[in-house]
Amino acid sequence: MVSDIGGYIAAPLSRKDLRRMAYELRKLFGFENKLDFPIVQVIEFLSNKGVFNLEICSIDEMGTKYGETVP
Repeated sequence: MVSDIGGYIAAPLSRKDLRRMAYELRKLFGFENKLDFPIVQVIEFLSNKGVFNLEICSIDEMGTKYGETVP
């Protein structure tokens, strides 16, 4: 779904579904039995593999948006 201010809106999920997805992600990376998840290392790994590109922007550049995706 596209919002009226641009960008996409994710469909809502239950807490149970979010926890299941988080566990599957942890399992995928081998962290299912660890309390902390090394998000920075995972983002760097996926970025180096070409899965996505992450760019940090200033508040002035983003305006009223919290984030932006480009297909």
